[in-house]
Order: sequence, then structure tokens, then C-alpha cells
Amino acid sequence: MSNQKSPPSANICGHRIKIARVEANMNQLELATLLSTDYDLIVDQNAISRMEKGERFVRDYEIIILAKALNKHPMWLLFGDQIPAEFRQKN
Repeated sequence: MSNQKSPPSANICGHRIKIARVEANMNQLELATLLSTDYDLIVDQNAISRMEKGERFVRDYEIIILAKALNKHPMWLLFGDQIPAEFRQKN
């Protein structure tokens, strides 16, 4: 049995970025290309991989662009279907 602790994740949205990318039927290179060409966000396939693994910080503006590119709400990327009540839109 190991006493090593797993390193803290650099983001909370990486797993959902991967889910949304797979749902969109894109590989990491295709997503990186889309982000670069359509949204002027220069990231490579390696950066997408590191985001998805939680090894790379995802900046606030990147969450917005990723949400647009993946046709998801930014809050979904952050919280999935469990958006805390205090962050839900009030009508």
C-alpha cells in the first residue's frame, strides 16, 4: 500500500471537457484546430490532453470559448448537472 497522495488537479472541468468533446465526435487535435481557427484560441493537442487530465489550468476565458466550441454552457463545464443553487440563474 502506497502512502503517496495524488497530486491536486489543476482544474475541475477537464473531465467534462473530454465528455463534451467525445459527444461532439471530435478528437483532441480537431478540437485544438477548431479553437485556433474559429475562436483565435491557440492551443495544441497536448494542451487539450493536459486540460482533460486535470494537469493544466484552464483560464476563465478558455472556459467560455470551450463552452461555445463544444456547444455547452460554461456552468456545465464547471459543475456538470450539479450546479450549486447559488449559481443557478434566477428568473
